[in-house]
Amino acid sequence: MEDNIILTYRGKNATKEDINFINALVANNPSASRYALSKELCKAWNWVQANGNLRDMVARGFMLKLHSLIEHQHYLGYCHPLGEQLKYMVYAQDRPIACFSWSSAPRHIGARDRYIGWNKEDRAQRLQYIAYNSRFLILPWVKVPHLASHLLGLMAKNISRDWEKISNHPLYFLETFVDTERFSGIFTSGIISKIDEGKRIAIFYTGRNHAGENIASLYEMRAKEKDPPIQMCDALSRNMSSEFIIILCHCLTHSRRSFVDVIASFQDECRYVIETLAEVYHMDAKTKEQNMTPDQRLAFHQVHSSSKMNALRSWLDTQFKDKLVEPNSGLGKAITYMIKHWKELTQFLIVPGAPLDNNICEQGLKRCIRHRKNSLFYRTEHGAYIGDMFMSLIHTCNLMNITYRRDTLFPVACRVYSQKNHIIPACGMPPHPLIFGHTAQALTQMDHSNLAWCLIVIVLPPVN
Repeated sequence: MEDNIILTYRGKNATKEDINFINALVANNPSASRYALSKELCKAWNWVQANGNLRDMVARGFMLKLHSLIEHQHYLGYCHPLGEQLKYMVYAQDRPIACFSWSSAPRHIGARDRYIGWNKEDRAQRLQYIAYNSRFLILPWVKVPHLASHLLGLMAKNISRDWEKISNHPLYFLETFVDTERFSGIFTSGIISKIDEGKRIAIFYTGRNHAGENIASLYEMRAKEKDPPIQMCDALSRNMSSEFIIILCHCLTHSRRSFVDVIASFQDECRYVIETLAEVYHMDAKTKEQNMTPDQRLAFHQVHSSSKMNALRSWLDTQFKDKLVEPNSGLGKAITYMIKHWKELTQFLIVPGAPLDNNICEQGLKRCIRHRKNSLFYRTEHGAYIGDMFMSLIHTCNLMNITYRRDTLFPVACRVYSQKNHIIPACGMPPHPLIFGHTAQALTQMDHSNLAWCLIVIVLPPVN
């Protein structure tokens, strides 16, 4: 009998059957208060004092005791869910191993609203169809690999049906928040390196390190006497390394996207910025059509794009100087970002060969992410390493317009993998396959002294 006891409160031993009874009591009386439920519980269990009065206060304390697992074991403690709510306790062999708490979704989450694509009216009508996972606890003495992913998968499959029984409507989205300072998760870094003669090399790497840490491992192998490389990335600090001197560029497309997101509210202002950047991109397309050298391209942009960018900067400054835009508005934040990173966004007017954006790297990452999803994610970091190695080989072939064959790709990948400790000792980066000729050939070494510039972006996938 003792093995079946889940918790004890004021002399009352609660078994799994008792917990199931309380769950059924709550489910059958969804509108009842805790006071009313405690009285019904006392009657059902004949829980009375010596004078015959119901022990309803003790019963209420007993019901609240069920929250103590989260209160004492979760690093955020327990908080009462707001609005519609649903709680789960997961058992294994009659012992609790995990707890879930779900509630109504927060009203204003900009990233979520943009992802779904709804406006204020849509959100007001449909917010009820989203549930917020306010607490998720796996008890600390439970050590089962991949249990969290398994439970979340079961939860996503069943919660809509359970929610509808209580709140009379289904769920279509689930959301939660992750403290990135506490949970670093797994990162997939994508690096596209351009070396002499226009050759491009794709490198994908999934692991605990940020992109900035991965690129630092690559810079360590670069000849020190070479000029600083050009690095293109967005403005996240985790994408950069302070250990090396670089020419830093930021992505114009990323900055432009901030104006696209708020164009519905600031049509004239956003249209001016977007059209100005479109003219700059038109000029850059001409440099590619004419196969200009980096120096010719720089001179061309200085003649045809510099005046447009200077006019745009003057317009941005005027919006704040004349108080035409509220700094905390969506447009104000987009303008602030562009002004703050103006130098990095306009390096193409100063440095030969500086790119406008990192679209080529984001396009490559889509291929890697699609492979990861089709594989139903990686079970281990070693599995991610193997997947990244194949994708690095495949995408490098695509970048260099090389037709590869499956029967040559696999032996090449095996060769690179078997020699990884010899190629790049203790640097934490995967092998760097370099593709030449008409078949896939992985070199045992890469001349990093020829590294001209690289594009880098980082994606945070779900933790598996």
